[in-house]
Amino acid sequence: MRGVDYLYPIPGVAAVIMHKDQMCLVQRGQEPAAGSWTFPGGKLELGESIVDGLCREIREECQIEIRLVDANPLCIVEKIDIDHPVYPHHYIIFDYLCEYQSGTLRASSDVMDARWVGYDEVKKYTDNKKTLEVAELAWQRWVSMGF
Repeated sequence: MRGVDYLYPIPGVAAVIMHKDQMCLVQRGQEPAAGSWTFPGGKLELGESIVDGLCREIREECQIEIRLVDANPLCIVEKIDIDHPVYPHHYIIFDYLCEYQSGTLRASSDVMDARWVGYDEVKKYTDNKKTLEVAELAWQRWVSMGF
């Protein structure tokens, strides 16, 4: 495959981080989704547990601490674009519902911006169907748990 330096899908993690009635969105600063708004996360490192990788990615990108609401993934998202002109990729991303614990949200690492937004505002930041589906699923779960 042209431009791909691996032979298998890459596992990744993402956090739908809730803080009261808002969720965290980040604006990606690097390919394959530079400029787009989505949930923070990234690739797992070799030997790293899912939880450790998720917490590390959130610290790196958002400078905050989180707690998993549920040890089971909220959902699993597959992103495949091996014909991407700059960054061909195939990711399997485990999305987790998380709760904000501490720190001041600010963009760091490979994100350009990070914000707390209300569920109703997510559509102002993205029209990505999968991101909107994950936001809705997270919001429904969050509300049903009585948070």
